[in-house]
Amino acid sequence: MKKIKIAAFTKYSYDGLSSRYRFYNYKSCFEKNGIEMDIYPLFGKDYFTAKNKLLTGVRR
Repeated sequence: MKKIKIAAFTKYSYDGLSSRYRFYNYKSCFEKNGIEMDIYPLFGKDYFTAKNKLLTGVRR
């Protein structure tokens, strides 16, 4: 049987709700069925902390 691989290009990392609901929650289901899934987020975890600092005016 041919091995199936999926590359998911998401906007956010696991911290982004939209990406988590659409991709990260299903990764384990795919892997249980022998489908390899790699997720490549455009914005990493640092995006959310940097965005919050800009919005709240917090400086370090």
